[in-house]
Amino acid sequence: MVAADEIWHFYCGAPLELFAYDPDSHVGTREVLDRPGAGREPLAIIPAGVWQAARSLGDYSLVGCSVAPGFEFADFTLVSDVPRHEEHFARHLTALRELL
Repeated sequence: MVAADEIWHFYCGAPLELFAYDPDSHVGTREVLDRPGAGREPLAIIPAGVWQAARSLGDYSLVGCSVAPGFEFADFTLVSDVPRHEEHFARHLTALRELL
């Protein structure tokens, strides 16, 4: 989780599967970043405070992230460090447990 908005940019390689989960609303989304076309876009926005995970759908995906305001490691939290995070994976995110 990052304390600032983050824009993911897809550059090349295999499509990238990007998951976002709002722990307050319990709403999760899945996007596939790829070259434009076939219903896919090369960028996605993850709002501040939203949990995120990504994985390549092939051998590699080259992506970048823009963060505003600027990224600070002090504002970054691994989901495994969030108290009671296991409840979300037991109830709402069982399919993504492997990404934890």
